[in-house]
Amino acid sequence: MIKNILIGYFTLILLGISYAQPKVFNRPNQSSSIPSQRTCATVEYNEQMYIKHPELRAQRLKAIQSINQKVKEIELNGEIKSNAIVTIPVVVHVVYANAAQNISDAQIYSQINILNQDYRKINSDFNSSINTAFGNVGADCQIEFCLAQQDPDGFSTTGITRTSTNSAPFQQASDAVKYTAMGGQDAWPSTKYLNIWVCDLSNNLLGYAQFPGGLATTDGVVIKYNAFGNTGAAVAPYNSGRTATHEVGHWLSLIHIWGDDGGACVSNGGADDLVSDTPEQKDQNFGCPNYPLITGTGANCSGANPGAMFMNFMDYTDDDCMFMFTNGQSVRMNAALTTTRSSILASNGCKPPNAVLQGKCDSISNWKKSYTESLYSNFSTVNNTWGYVTGHNNYLDKAKAERFLNTSPTNLDITGCLIKFRKATASNSNNVFYFKMWDADSASGSPSSTLVSKSLTYNSIISDAVAGAMTYIELPAPVTVSSSFFAGVEYGYSAGDTLAVASTSLTDLGTNLGTAWEKWSDNSWNKIAANTTNGWGLDLGLKIIPVMCDSTSSLKESSDNYSSLIEVFPNPTSNELFVNLSHLRNTQIELFDISGKSVRILNAENSKGLCKMNTSDLERGIYILTVSNANYKVVKRIILE
Repeated sequence: MIKNILIGYFTLILLGISYAQPKVFNRPNQSSSIPSQRTCATVEYNEQMYIKHPELRAQRLKAIQSINQKVKEIELNGEIKSNAIVTIPVVVHVVYANAAQNISDAQIYSQINILNQDYRKINSDFNSSINTAFGNVGADCQIEFCLAQQDPDGFSTTGITRTSTNSAPFQQASDAVKYTAMGGQDAWPSTKYLNIWVCDLSNNLLGYAQFPGGLATTDGVVIKYNAFGNTGAAVAPYNSGRTATHEVGHWLSLIHIWGDDGGACVSNGGADDLVSDTPEQKDQNFGCPNYPLITGTGANCSGANPGAMFMNFMDYTDDDCMFMFTNGQSVRMNAALTTTRSSILASNGCKPPNAVLQGKCDSISNWKKSYTESLYSNFSTVNNTWGYVTGHNNYLDKAKAERFLNTSPTNLDITGCLIKFRKATASNSNNVFYFKMWDADSASGSPSSTLVSKSLTYNSIISDAVAGAMTYIELPAPVTVSSSFFAGVEYGYSAGDTLAVASTSLTDLGTNLGTAWEKWSDNSWNKIAANTTNGWGLDLGLKIIPVMCDSTSSLKESSDNYSSLIEVFPNPTSNELFVNLSHLRNTQIELFDISGKSVRILNAENSKGLCKMNTSDLERGIYILTVSNANYKVVKRIILE
């Protein structure tokens, strides 16, 4: 709870005044095993930095003041944040001394997905575990993360670096993991990327972060390799990815929820966390306390219900017992992103380089060329029904999904998805729905645990739906699937919102061969083909096509000034494609299939008008069209149906 914004332990260490420091610096190396209680060295790490670089105290204090001022402006205007979603490019530096520490790509992808779930309040444990006393302050921070697709020099990247070392385990005192010359890996520019170093740490340390206002060469977050993500080397009780969620919170200016004051309340000279809607708390909590927590060293200072917010990501509880940020913490992090960390908003790190066809793409699809794209409605004044079988309807279905079977002998890394939306309207174009992927339950075959969830605004798909084009959804990190999985959309109901996905016709699939599923209002999953009292009894499939691109390729289109000058139609198309070059001259038009193979080239050297390309003999599917000359290159995604 915010009371004295710049008074307390945290400010006193900034001013160089000794005050009940909770940890001891420069401890000797100890075992690199997982600790029984959470350990974060952010406060001591930053204090060490201020001792080495005294000028940074003033710089950090200035950063706090600018963030506080922005928070005050936001709260004064009654505005938490605009509807814009901020996406932060991430580079993960894996620094390893053995095979176990050289964590897999899948473990890294899992952590990026967890960050996106936690910072968007779509983590399943929030809804299943939140107590109503704190539920009203749980925040969607509108912050997302992506593995960088473009490195500092503009070349394609996976967003992952790997460095073999003889220097592990690392200590936060030396910060050696952040320097190539010391056995670690140099940081990428902190104005453009969030650097996350994953390595072995000494002294049972789980991680630490640098607050805004520190050295550019060391800016970022460090996480112990077996407390990162939720698969691979991750070990309980820190195997739900919350160490990174906690440390990134520090990177975005949050301090620990108890104020890092050695266990005192404000009334006894202690400090708070500079956030208005977190209960004032005595000290940190470990493990999994029982609710309500009103007694003990980590209780709230008032000693009354609802007690301490021990489930907050900025406490010290186990991974499975923390699951929320508050609205006040969201305001503070977004204030940092518009002040001391504003440069990262202009980063191109999440965008692929201009040369998008350096690698190969593929897709997995149930959709055949012979299928007839359809949309079945449920409007009836007689039965007082409305809506669509494959979207919003009077039964208040919550989700629609298509089932896929990986028949490949290897795992698939899904990097995006094409979806044909036949209907998309909204009372507010910034209203959101979610693209999701789910595991298939081994027993029932229905969708099970969520593999990835990405929020989308209706505004981002309406133009595609009106134009009859497919929408490409790029995932923040690849999702690895081994066998059966589902891809689809999940949505809520607001007056004026309509969403519906294209389906096959009633005659395209045989009896009991439907691949489309839906989540009913009671949260149960059922086949759309289910011939039950509440089922449709329709054997349908959805026009959803998961895409797999390698690390150097993308199906993302250009969005620069030249792109707006070039018109490509019709799209989707069947037999021919027209390209309107406007006034652009000396242009080459080239069509590539999804593997990166050139299948058509037109040289429009003197043309500045309309060019025609015959596509009647090409296989149906996804293609990339490039329009280029010596000065520009425009990329368009084409669907042949």
